[in-house]
Amino acid sequence: MSKSKFLLFSLCLFLLIGCDSNPYAKGELVYKNMCASCHMDDGSGLGGNIPSLKNKALYQDIGLLTCTITKGRINLENRSLAMPAFDQLSDIDLANLINFLNHQFGDDKQYLPNNVSNLKKACNE
Repeated sequence: MSKSKFLLFSLCLFLLIGCDSNPYAKGELVYKNMCASCHMDDGSGLGGNIPSLKNKALYQDIGLLTCTITKGRINLENRSLAMPAFDQLSDIDLANLINFLNHQFGDDKQYLPNNVSNLKKACNE
């Protein structure tokens, strides 16, 4: 095998091994670790107690979604905590989670960590 063919073969092998077949795997892992216990693995929720994530309207205002994830949600009827805040998520984990949710249930729009960083800052204003 010539040197150029070997290099080409090596490059192709590297690309095949290095490519992730599921670009949403990291967001899915965050979802399974932090969200699925309440919203279920399939995002269906728990009836009237915990909402389904399969509502495309949730993904129309990504700023609201970002604030809900990072700040939590209060039940306005009895002022109890309806969803805990996940403010410890890094911008990368938050972007991965939002991208996974968008891919699964929304419009498949992609967000970068700097996008969600700006959206998180807007939650505090």
